Amino acid sequence: MIFVEAFSHGLRAVLAAMVEPDALAAIRLTLVVALVSVPLNTVCGVAGAWCIGRFRSLAAAFDDVDRAAFSVSPVISGLVWVLLFGANGWLGRCSSGPACRSSSRFPG
Repeated sequence: MIFVEAFSHGLRAVLAAMVEPDALAAIRLTLVVALVSVPLNTVCGVAGAWCIGRFRSLAAAFDDVDRAAFSVSPVISGLVWVLLFGANGWLGRCSSGPACRSSSRFPG
């Protein structure tokens, strides 16, 4: 469904949209976040695996945290945060300060 809508006006429109400044900024931000988060996740994963293998008393605690992380999809949890703290969310009015406006604003 997403690809059908994205390509409904043709490939030329998709390519034109991808060179707009907002799209390039989003792509750049995605790459920066990936370049930071992948090494950080690797270090934390190796450290957690070492702790699980080395210390049996901590193995149960790390196992519970690991299972909780895989039980909820990151897309669903992000959607829940936006629905809760978005402009029209249940807690949107509570988080209307200047530091909390990023989920309901357009980039740029």
